Amino acid sequence: MDRLIDASNRVLLAVAYDALLRRSELVSLQVSDLVPENNGSATLLMRRGKTDPEGEGTVLYLAPDTVSLIL
Repeated sequence: MDRLIDASNRVLLAVAYDALLRRSELVSLQVSDLVPENNGSATLLMRRGKTDPEGEGTVLYLAPDTVSLIL
């Protein structure tokens, strides 16, 4: 049986892998930034990152496997 910390670490790694996020970008995400799609995938709004100093934001893709881990 997995501990809660193991499950949350698995989710963080999957999101970081799918969206190619740095640590600082990963910890700045909010639940409201995740928008599920009908096909099981989701989009994720990254508000600001190292390559986006103006803070325009970027919409990123999350695979269905990652979304199922999140849920």
